[in-house]
Amino acid sequence: MVNQKSTEIEKIIEEFRAYLKTGQAKAHIFNLKDREPRETSEILERLRSLSTRSVEFVNLVLYGLLPNTKTKYSKRESIAPVFMNIKKFFGSRFNYNEKDWQQIAQLVFNAADKFERDPKNIKEIVSEFVANKYSKALQCGSMTPIFYSLNTSFPIINNREIRTFKTLSGTIFSERKELKQKLENYADNIEKIKEFIKTLSDDYDFKEINDMALFDLFCYWFDEKYRKSEKAKIPKKSRKEMKERGKKEDDDIFETTENEQTINIPQDKKKVIWQPKDFSIRELYSMYKDGELDPRPKFQRYFVWDNKKCSRLIESILIEVPIPNIFVAEDDKGKYFVIDGQQRLTSFINFMDGELVLKGLLVMHELNGKKYAELPDELKFRFKKSTIHTIVIEKESQKEIRFEIYERLNTGSVKLNDQEIRNCIYRGSYNELLMDLSDNKEFLELLGLKKHHNRMLDRELILRFFALYHKTYLKYKQPMKSFLNNEMEEKSNLSEAEKNDLKNKFKKSVELTRAAFGKNAFKRFIAGNERDPNGLWERRRINKALFDVIMYGFTDYDKNQIYPKIDAIREELIWLMTHNQGFIDSITISTNDKSKVLERFEKWMRALRDIIGYPVKEPRAYSFSVKKSLYDTNNKCSICEQEIRFLDDSEVDHIDFYWRGGETIPANARLVHRFCNRQRGGRDKA
Repeated sequence: MVNQKSTEIEKIIEEFRAYLKTGQAKAHIFNLKDREPRETSEILERLRSLSTRSVEFVNLVLYGLLPNTKTKYSKRESIAPVFMNIKKFFGSRFNYNEKDWQQIAQLVFNAADKFERDPKNIKEIVSEFVANKYSKALQCGSMTPIFYSLNTSFPIINNREIRTFKTLSGTIFSERKELKQKLENYADNIEKIKEFIKTLSDDYDFKEINDMALFDLFCYWFDEKYRKSEKAKIPKKSRKEMKERGKKEDDDIFETTENEQTINIPQDKKKVIWQPKDFSIRELYSMYKDGELDPRPKFQRYFVWDNKKCSRLIESILIEVPIPNIFVAEDDKGKYFVIDGQQRLTSFINFMDGELVLKGLLVMHELNGKKYAELPDELKFRFKKSTIHTIVIEKESQKEIRFEIYERLNTGSVKLNDQEIRNCIYRGSYNELLMDLSDNKEFLELLGLKKHHNRMLDRELILRFFALYHKTYLKYKQPMKSFLNNEMEEKSNLSEAEKNDLKNKFKKSVELTRAAFGKNAFKRFIAGNERDPNGLWERRRINKALFDVIMYGFTDYDKNQIYPKIDAIREELIWLMTHNQGFIDSITISTNDKSKVLERFEKWMRALRDIIGYPVKEPRAYSFSVKKSLYDTNNKCSICEQEIRFLDDSEVDHIDFYWRGGETIPANARLVHRFCNRQRGGRDKA
């Protein structure tokens, strides 16, 4: 809900209602509500009667079912066209042959057919669709016009919708939101559009927008009128902010394979313990200075109010205009950190610290150019004694409930993800360890990142690894969100010994993963089929389910057990990803369900045992008796070939490296100077 209506939005709605009376708008609505759905249904019915291998079937899907503009190739003209000549467009990019086009046509038809029969199953339909290698260029713009035509309660998502939503959301909501073009994000896009429509309908009495046909027309009209016109006056962002947004790292580095899970909380714990408190600005400022209030948690870094907006807030306080409540949470030490209201509190603090110069004031314009210290004493007193209504979430509240509150109340310009929220709530040495390991170069290389992820997605992967290492997959309890939250809460303050142990486990698994899978680590291999036997690796997106089993699988084995079998391990995982349907399902569909977690871990751990055997901790160092025997037999250094003058200056080195599978047996031993072994980089000693 908005606090105050935007006159710009009201003006836009008024202009759109006038446009609805035009012949162009009426024709557009007819096409959206009648022609497009009717023609799409007729084409789908016709396709069901054709052989999927026929040329007619392929062409009817490519140039009829998919949204085409009017050309000599098209079987119909779509109201939301994407393609002029799909074969020419895709052919130049992917070098497809006729067999490929048959596969693409079959893929599109299957998705449309399943959707018409069961539209409520949209998530699984999309998940199955995007898992197919031929889906890579068919995103929301290509497929959602089909979904809309078969069920007009589902929105079309194309560039016009995306641009309109992005432009207006910053004014309609308290934050700017975005739709995504990738089809795997369609379900999330639907929820965002529902919220967008509800706000326009409820707050601006724009009831017409509830009709998806009118929503599409609105986006078409707005994009045409405002985006391409120099008259656009919808919220303008500063060049600096736009530049920063342009630099923002793509959050979408993971395959979408997990489903949303309910949180299991005992009935008597399903409550929030909170109380209202009225603090003066003077009290809040004092609490901040004394370290009792943190208005700027580390993750709050994406959006900063400009000087003018901060000044208008200060003006509101001085003329005694009510401002929204501030929400804070109490940590285990009784200190407060801000959940919602960071921008407001920061503005107060900056003003009192003399870092804010008032500008752009409309009511108290005589104060423009002044700092706090330059205000008349009367206004200083009025400002400091002003009451800020505050809601305190007390530390006794159940942690999972607190997590959900934080997720729902935070209204920063970028919606916080789960790990960013954990970064605030679960502070301590464990959180610092995750931060430290997220800069590990070998790990970043496996993820395809040049530096740590600025939304902490790499940290969440490391947390998953440690949580499964501590609990084991056998004790995994869904939902995954709670599983990871509990891990951070229970282990929040690690000792140095515990941190070092976790570091070593992590680095060893990363090293072995890199050796076995290289650039394809944590990515799926997608098998070919009868028409095209050529398989391929997922090129970019990480599969969390594969990450879990690969990293965990290496924890119990020594390097000397893994390296001799590295090729067999790699081949076995590819075989499971292409031949074992149970394993394939467990890494692609609802992968955070307990049954899927058990399925993939049991199959992979069994495969490792078959290849390597059970984990064995073979002694790494040679005994003193072996060293003395070698010295008594021949006391020359095997590296420099000089005499070793006394026994204590000698070490026993593995001829075949231990970490490469060399055994700790006399036949694999040689005597060397301690210095020579260090110079050589030796790591094995007696």
